[in-house]
Amino acid sequence: MIRIVEKNLFDSKANFIVHQVNVQGVMGSGVAKQIAEQYPFVDKEYRKYVFHCQKKNKKILGTVQYVPTEVWAIGLVDTIKNNRIEKYDVDYKYIVNLFGQENYGTGLQTDLAEMKNAFIDIRKKALSVGASIAMPFKIGSCRGGADWKDVYAIIKEVFGDSGLDVEICRCDMK
Repeated sequence: MIRIVEKNLFDSKANFIVHQVNVQGVMGSGVAKQIAEQYPFVDKEYRKYVFHCQKKNKKILGTVQYVPTEVWAIGLVDTIKNNRIEKYDVDYKYIVNLFGQENYGTGLQTDLAEMKNAFIDIRKKALSVGASIAMPFKIGSCRGGADWKDVYAIIKEVFGDSGLDVEICRCDMK
C-alpha cells in the first residue's frame, strides 16, 4: 500500500530509505546531502560504487545501491554487487541510493525511464526480503526537476499492486 504520510523520512520505521542520487559521485544537496551528513559512511560507499562502475565501464544510471545504516554491517553487505541482502530482522535499515539522474544542478535531471528501472529493482529486492519502503515526497522532482505527477504515476505503477508497504514522507503536510 502506498501512503503519503506527514513524517520526516529519517523517522520512518521502513527497512529501505530510498532517495535519488546522481551518477557523478556528489551528494551535495537535498536529501542526499542530509544522508551524507547523517551517515558519512553511506556517502563513502556511494562514491566507491560510482568509482567502481566508472572504472569497470558499467552502466550506473537506473541502478540501485543498498547501504546498511549501521557502520558495523558494511562488511556484511557487498555494497558494490548488492548480493548479500537477505531476509533480516524487521528493524534493520538500508539507505537505498537510486541512481536516477546523470548530473546535478538546475533543470530536468531525472531520467524517468531509469528511475522506473531502479524502482523495479527496489520492488524485487523488497519483496524478496520482506522489506518496507520509505521515500521523500516529490522524489526526483524538487532538485531532479521531474514533474511529480509523472513520478507518482511511476511509483503507483511499480508498487501499487505489489503488496509492499510504501511510505512517501512529507514534512510540510497540514
